[in-house]
Amino acid sequence: MKNNRPNNLAIIDCGTNSVRFYVFDIDKNGKFVPRCKEKIMIRLGDGLFDDNKLTPEAKQRGVAAFKYFQVLISQFKPETVRAIATSALREANDSAEFVDEVRRETGIEIDVISEEEEARLIAVGVTSGVYEVHGEPLVLVDIGGGSTEISLCHGADIEFSASLRFGAARSQQNYLKNSPPKNGSQLKLRQALNDKLKEFSPRFPFASAQRLIGSSGSIRALGKVCTHTAGENGPFDRGDLEAFIKRIEVLDKSQLALIPELEPRRVDLILAAAVILDEIAAYFGAAEIIPTSRSLVDGILHDSFLLSA
Repeated sequence: MKNNRPNNLAIIDCGTNSVRFYVFDIDKNGKFVPRCKEKIMIRLGDGLFDDNKLTPEAKQRGVAAFKYFQVLISQFKPETVRAIATSALREANDSAEFVDEVRRETGIEIDVISEEEEARLIAVGVTSGVYEVHGEPLVLVDIGGGSTEISLCHGADIEFSASLRFGAARSQQNYLKNSPPKNGSQLKLRQALNDKLKEFSPRFPFASAQRLIGSSGSIRALGKVCTHTAGENGPFDRGDLEAFIKRIEVLDKSQLALIPELEPRRVDLILAAAVILDEIAAYFGAAEIIPTSRSLVDGILHDSFLLSA
């Protein structure tokens, strides 16, 4: 019996800080083979969390990125195009105008997904990877620009997922506006995040976990600076993360830029991301943090494979 699986597909993931474009071929065994991968820092969330409106500059950067992706779509000719958007376009009061403009200019239809769907796709993407977890409690964390997705699992079984409005860009704009931060702002961020976790705690399937898996670029960046490696990094201890926070919480942006393993584009938001990760790890007592390259996109691929089989 023939299936409806396409031979190739394109995925666009439009976040608060960046927009990513992927093209995958699908071989006869159902394996996804990457053909193209692009990432553009559009900073769609710049200024968004002040008045819930996209700035004209952010809109312009976003539309320009989608125009470029349309050129790539014409080049690679994928049979299916899935464009999704998350926190920034969920919350912007003028997101419908942006979605309409992208449709008019490029023909690309953007699906603004819910918080719950975003958390689910990330969890599916991570747990569909290969980990020797043996059914142990796991905390999955993805720190985006506008929100942080958290899922609690026993092995590959997802038992709880939620989206917290504590992304790196939002937290930087709302709490850590100064560099270095002033007036106890880091403590205020920690307390607000801890309070939100407590709100969800009656629904948590467990109270503690030894390991936390982090699936976002900011967590991989933290792994590099905590282990002092410029390339791919492995697990690191929460103690290393705490030490890094103490090191950078007194630095200004020019001093942060001198850290060898830290990419320049991460300088503005690295403290916010580190504090968010540390507070969640502390809440669950996770001693080990495992960065992974798997993400929401892997969740979309997993769903596409199942739905088209």
